[in-house]
Amino acid sequence: MPHIKTFLRYNGQSLAWFLLTSSNLSKAAWGTLQKNNSQLMIRSYELGVLFLPSSVKRGCGFSCTNNGYPSEDETSMHEGKKIKLVTLAWQGKGNDDSSEVIKLPVPYELPPKPYSPEDIPWSWDRRYTKKDIYGQVWPR
Repeated sequence: MPHIKTFLRYNGQSLAWFLLTSSNLSKAAWGTLQKNNSQLMIRSYELGVLFLPSSVKRGCGFSCTNNGYPSEDETSMHEGKKIKLVTLAWQGKGNDDSSEVIKLPVPYELPPKPYSPEDIPWSWDRRYTKKDIYGQVWPR
């Protein structure tokens, strides 16, 4: 099971793009140019999905039930509309006729809360003697 990361560009609760991926921001994951910039060396292949308003196919979807697919009438009524990606927390005014709003479940608040000076990032090679919420310490 990959450790999932999210990267995004936002303004309020509107998203310009949203990337859900297993990759880190590293040369190993994204690659580095070698041999006089003629070759890209990638050490770790990753998988991700990039959500862009321009790449969302109108009227396309899936359902977990037998009868949940959109009808032809529903799909044709959105043709020609601009797509707007927003978070589930978006409190925008009703959908105006110029754009279709698609909500993405971003797993944290925007803007994110800054870390406090007391916050310590977890690392596998650090010793933690204070018990966590499950009563565990690291290493065990």
